[in-house]
Order: sequence, then structure tokens, then C-alpha cells
Amino acid sequence: SARWVYASIWYDGVQTYEQATPVAVITGEETPGIDMTLDLPVADSAIEGQVTDSSGHPVAGAFVVVQQDVDWIRTDVSDERVAEDGAVSTGAAVPIADVASHVWANATTDDDGRYVIESLPAGSYIVSAAAEAGWEYVQRWYPDAQNPQDATEVALAEGEQRTGINMTLPLRS
Repeated sequence: SARWVYASIWYDGVQTYEQATPVAVITGEETPGIDMTLDLPVADSAIEGQVTDSSGHPVAGAFVVVQQDVDWIRTDVSDERVAEDGAVSTGAAVPIADVASHVWANATTDDDGRYVIESLPAGSYIVSAAAEAGWEYVQRWYPDAQNPQDATEVALAEGEQRTGINMTLPLRS
């Protein structure tokens, strides 16, 4: 399985851009004392399960994704610009990260439709599975949601090995 753990910290030891302390930098000069410590989570938990089709047959080669709950993105802030004459123009919503870290991991199911995604830090995750059958592409979120907003979160404690996170894809036989 593949995984990406994103972690960040802002100066001076805070979690968001809004809380950060600006640092003045002068061209050609060194700016000492801008030290930070990034605490990385312990990644010793796992999620495993099986992906089947509507008839109960295993789906080999399904793409399974585990990611932190979608609340990690806030899209309620618009891309607002103010012109010199004071006119305001608003574009599309701009995603803004709310937290200091994000985890995204994936695996492909084996011939029995089974998957294991290891080395996850404790946290709440949503799990999805996707597969193709000819021209048909389907994706579902655990346990049987058609979109991530309706998915059931899978909470992992540190060191927990969660089994039975099974999903059924409505593929035509």
C-alpha cells in the first residue's frame, strides 16, 4: 500500500496560518532563531477488509483509499478580490486546510478482494473502494455510501488493527 502523511506547523509553534507570527527577512542577511519542532504521529494502526460485487464475488484489483475525514477541508471561504475602485468580485470557493496534518493511503485488492492498509496514525478516516468493469466505473464509501459526505467514519486508536471494513460495489456481472 502507498500512503502520504502531511504534517505542518507554522511559526511560532502554532497550527494555522492565521495564528502564525510573521518573520521579517532581509535580502542577503541570515535570519537566525526561526526554529520549530514538528511532532509526527505514531503510525502503527491498520484498516483491512474485503471488496465484493453485488453477487458477493470478490473484486480483484479494486482501488481502496483511506483518508482523514473530509472535514479537514473547509470550503466556506470564497476567493474574494477587491478592485481599486472598491468593486468586489467573488470567485469559486477556495479549500483551506483546517488542521496541521492529513493522511491519505491506498491499496489494491488481491484476488480474494482483500486489502490491508497499514502504518496509519490514530484518527478518524473515511474509506472508499472503486473498480471498473468494462465501461462501468463505480465507487462507494464505507459501508455503502454514494459520496464521502454520507460515509461512516472509521475511528482508529493508536496501535489498533481494524478488520471487517468491507464494501460492496454495484458492478454488473
